[in-house]
Amino acid sequence: MRKRCVLFILCFIVYAAGAQQRYSISHFTNRDGLPANSIKGMEWDARTSLLWIGTEGGIVRWDGSNFEISGSKASRVLQMGSTEGNHSPFYAVCDNDSVYLIEQGRVRTWYRHRDELAFRQLHLPDSAEIFAPIRKGPGTIIWPAWLLPVSASLDTVLIFFNRNVYLREGRQVRKLLGAVGGAQLLRMRGHALVYTEKGLLHYDPQRRELRPTGIAGFRTPEDHFIRNDGERPPMLLRNGTLYRLAAGAGDRWRLDPVCTRLPAGIQPQFVRELPHQGIIVLADAINGIYMLRQQFIRQLTDTTGTIPSSQLVTYGQALLPDGRILSHSGVVYDRSGPMPGKNLPVGSSPNLVRFRQHLYFAPLGNLFRFHLGTGTSEQFATPFENGDWSTMVEMRKELYFIAHSLVARLSGNELREVYRFPESPGVPLLPNNTAIEWSAGTLLIGSGNYVRFLDVDRKTLRSVKVSETAPVRNLWRTGQGVFICTYGDGLFLLRNDSCYRLPWDKSGHLRFAHAIVPDGQGACYISTNNGIFKVSEKALYASALTGAPVYYHYLGKEDGLEQTELNGGGQPAYLQLPDKTLSFPSINGLVQFHPDSLRIGPPPGVILVSATVDGRPIDSFPARLGSDAKLFQFDVTVPFWGARENLYAWYRLRRKGEPDGASRWIPFDPARQRAFTFTALKADRYAFEVRTFKGFTSGDFSVRSFPFDVAPPWYATLPFLVLWVLLGFALSWLLFYVRTRQLRARSAQLETTVAQRTREIELQKQQLGQQLKLVSEAHDLKERLIAVISHNIITPLRYIHRATTMMRDDARSLDPALREKAVDSINDTSLELELLSVNLLNWIRLQHQQVQAVPEAFTFSEIAAHVQGLLGAVARSKGQAIVLQGDGSISLYQLKDALQVILYNLVLNAITHSGGTTCTLECRKEGTQVLVSVADDGRGMPEGMKRKLAGDPAAQGTLKETDNQGKGFGFIIIRDLVRFIGGSLHLEPANPGTRITIVFGNQPSPSGKHPS
Repeated sequence: MRKRCVLFILCFIVYAAGAQQRYSISHFTNRDGLPANSIKGMEWDARTSLLWIGTEGGIVRWDGSNFEISGSKASRVLQMGSTEGNHSPFYAVCDNDSVYLIEQGRVRTWYRHRDELAFRQLHLPDSAEIFAPIRKGPGTIIWPAWLLPVSASLDTVLIFFNRNVYLREGRQVRKLLGAVGGAQLLRMRGHALVYTEKGLLHYDPQRRELRPTGIAGFRTPEDHFIRNDGERPPMLLRNGTLYRLAAGAGDRWRLDPVCTRLPAGIQPQFVRELPHQGIIVLADAINGIYMLRQQFIRQLTDTTGTIPSSQLVTYGQALLPDGRILSHSGVVYDRSGPMPGKNLPVGSSPNLVRFRQHLYFAPLGNLFRFHLGTGTSEQFATPFENGDWSTMVEMRKELYFIAHSLVARLSGNELREVYRFPESPGVPLLPNNTAIEWSAGTLLIGSGNYVRFLDVDRKTLRSVKVSETAPVRNLWRTGQGVFICTYGDGLFLLRNDSCYRLPWDKSGHLRFAHAIVPDGQGACYISTNNGIFKVSEKALYASALTGAPVYYHYLGKEDGLEQTELNGGGQPAYLQLPDKTLSFPSINGLVQFHPDSLRIGPPPGVILVSATVDGRPIDSFPARLGSDAKLFQFDVTVPFWGARENLYAWYRLRRKGEPDGASRWIPFDPARQRAFTFTALKADRYAFEVRTFKGFTSGDFSVRSFPFDVAPPWYATLPFLVLWVLLGFALSWLLFYVRTRQLRARSAQLETTVAQRTREIELQKQQLGQQLKLVSEAHDLKERLIAVISHNIITPLRYIHRATTMMRDDARSLDPALREKAVDSINDTSLELELLSVNLLNWIRLQHQQVQAVPEAFTFSEIAAHVQGLLGAVARSKGQAIVLQGDGSISLYQLKDALQVILYNLVLNAITHSGGTTCTLECRKEGTQVLVSVADDGRGMPEGMKRKLAGDPAAQGTLKETDNQGKGFGFIIIRDLVRFIGGSLHLEPANPGTRITIVFGNQPSPSGKHPS
């Protein structure tokens, strides 16, 4: 609630005859969240544990903690009621001419009926048409206050109309009662009642008439009934006492008192009972809401002021033989409270332990005992000095006294030491606060922040640490272990020499726990510095081992505990009376209750959630939200009609598919926190989950899950993802294809470039080889040229010079024959020089790359005659003849000069070196080939000369220069010119002599034909 101001006007204890109960009263007004204090209607929705209140400020929803104006329904409520069956949904009629429907914790506009007859029928009945109930929708009926169905078929209806009471059966209407000032139509557990100023009338379905009902003490017309919910009995308020109508024998009825001394001036118009919660809610016409909560706990304290407050502070207590209770301060209590003037002499020790016929107590280190029979006390002499007997415990039907330093056993009328705690220098002894029997002969002692196992027979002691600092206050052994209460650190479970911490309650009151008490029905009660808690024993055990949350039900002021501070540290920590009533000490007397009388129902476990996304409501779950959803808001309501300390809730936002333990439950207080906001959630499936206890059992939760999906953006949906994948695949394939083509083109280009470069390199290699060959040949020719010039030219010229000089100087004395011979020698030498010069010129022309040879047409006889003309004289001087053999008229189309040089050199070589008599020239054709041969009949060409003429490099150095060989320029010219005209050179023996044949092809004539 926005700010709940609970005013306990009266907390009291009244014992009266009958079934009257005690109630605490809380008053709620507009200061606590109500929009207005004037109440026009009230309905209890058992399905959602919500109370709906109609006020002049609108429709109000009350969840036990907060008042909330439902939506924008701020119009003044005129009337509220239930639909068919007296259960939800409910309706509310407002002054804006609208009827609202209330169901599932929400309010919605049912229908607007401006200018409709139905709206007027709800308020101003003025015709017979009002005898029909008002229907709106299938199976839904509105029953105004002046209509009361009296049959299960709803065909029989009591109607108050125009100061008369009618009975409508089917379509028949008859008057039952007339001339009444006003009437209330009431229903109670199958009975139809009509209350007028004439009294209470009961409808008899057998006689179909109204019969008077007698009520003892009923006054008419001062008394006024308060209409209850559904079939519950109506109530009546008189002089501050609330009564409940109850059926008696025959026509006699009675009024049972419910609550006395209600505030003065209260004018309740509506009453609603919440029996499972022990609550009665009264709606006042002008003063708001009063809530009566039944009290189950009794605070036994002094109300007279005659007993000092210091004596009311209670620690130890003992049950007296007469059923009364004696406190450690000597005050005697009966079931009504402390009895002034009845104190007993028991001193002021916090421990008051009964053993057989005595009560033992030890004030200020002295041991006393009180005899229950005689009512007298006596000091019990002990042989121990400074024995502060802080703890007493019964084991094996013997009483043991435990001090800081020793343990003694009561034997007859004396104490005997059975064990002395070991002492260490400088280390103080632990205080022993409580003890229980662990087993036969073994005590379990709470010593400081330890528990110690003492075997009194074997004199052995072992310790187990419980808390770091908090002392042990109380021990309770169960079949599962020992539950330990500490003062400052809460509860622990001792099991197998290990201590397991238990969780605290939501307010932390269990931090200071005094005692834990079983009720024998699977539950236990824990007293603390601030109230009492009820909890399941199994839930405590499960929580200790697993850490699961525990439902601790808090009992405080609203349950009758006027003073919530209870006491601990004394013996016994609590007292269980013979009728199972539990009695706890407090700082203001005793606190008592019977476990069976406590109306402690489990939490209803109802969870209501309204959700919005970006301000738009989510009507149903699971919900699928768009990708543009940004702001998610959940409003959580957990109805609860008890103390806020008993309202536990957790929430979490979990992704779908996430393990249950992956998302941590976050606790929150529904009475203070209701709104939860989440922003910027990624596209996924979520579930907003809320849980609360619905019982005492461990893990007994009511869990509501609100699943919703946040859709991914359009570009992240499955079709678009597939499209993106396909597009990516297509782009990848296109990129791969383009890149592959580029690579292929590049590869082809590289291959072409490489091939081209390879060809160029090969060509360059060939050219380089040719150039190297040419360079080599040029080098050789250069050497030969130098040799020719130095020998074949210079020597003949020197010879000619000397011969001519001799002839000039010795001309007169020179013999004419010798002179003629010298002249002939000079002539021959000059001719050789001429021929050598011609060969040199031809070689130089051949080596010149700029020479452009042009083929021409000629006959073989032409070139043969030219050669004969040049070499005829030479041949004759050698005694040889040049003979043309065969057909000399053969036409050729070739390089004429080249053929002439070839033929010239061949004939010259034959004349010069063969030594024969005849040099034969011949030309013939074989197909397209032309064969030109030169043969001599001499001694033949040496083998080395043949290889040299064929161009064998190895033969270049095998021949030595002789008179018959020369330098070989003629052969070189022949070989190069043969290659130049595209022919080939063949050497063969002629027997005798040598035949050299040149084979070449006729080049095409300018007309395109070969010459014939």
